[in-house]
Amino acid sequence: MRIASAPDGTIHIDGKVVTALDHFVASVTEIIERYTRYVIVSGYVAILFGRARGTEDIDLFVDYMDRDTFMSFSEDLLEQGFYFLNSDDIGEIYSMLCDRLAVRIAGAGRIIPNIEMTFKKDDFDRYAMSRAKRVQFDDIRFFVSPIELQIPYKLYLGSDKDIEDASISGCCSGRRSIPISCNRSWSAWRSGGSSMELRFDREKNRQERLAFVRRHALRVREVPNEVWSREQADLIDAFFENAENFALSRSEYLRMHRARRGRPEPVHG
Repeated sequence: MRIASAPDGTIHIDGKVVTALDHFVASVTEIIERYTRYVIVSGYVAILFGRARGTEDIDLFVDYMDRDTFMSFSEDLLEQGFYFLNSDDIGEIYSMLCDRLAVRIAGAGRIIPNIEMTFKKDDFDRYAMSRAKRVQFDDIRFFVSPIELQIPYKLYLGSDKDIEDASISGCCSGRRSIPISCNRSWSAWRSGGSSMELRFDREKNRQERLAFVRRHALRVREVPNEVWSREQADLIDAFFENAENFALSRSEYLRMHRARRGRPEPVHG
């Protein structure tokens, strides 16, 4: 992977093929930036640095907006063909944000992918925003959380996907391969007594997946950006296109997340 840092700190990824997902994120963040600061965190940062996977949501947080500013932002967002999944009542959306809850933004007629947006609310958010890195490729620009913050955060979350994101973020961004030690997470999973434990050796499966991620990271570092990025773009664009056939309705999708995360999300319809 060819990455260059400009004197102003901007990270340039020359030759990266722009995906439909990139265009979606850029379209929303361009609107956000007219009204407040933002920083992208979590899985999409790993994708920018070479992770070949799809994602249903892009996590970001923004500086606080007062009610009038947020209403102007929402009006601009709706005029550009986006909407809030959680509710058609913009006042309710603003109340959610003020209650430290996330809201979801999607393109008209779509459920996924969506932007999961919150007001910044803790020291982690403030640190990430104060040290946000500008990433530039083609004519697109994003502000993302620094990799050195994303790696420990992903390891702390500890799921298969998060560990792989951390590993490839470290390798593809030019850092050495990072040691992975997640016995706490895997022990906790095993203690749950899932029936899946009987079907395969989960630890062996984890090691095989990590080995594959590291091989992919080495390839991303060794071949021209145009090569790995074209392959990544084909995969992500296929996910994006197929998302039009998403089987869940707006209300079903929100109920699924409410049940999975154990937190209140107002459900439309």
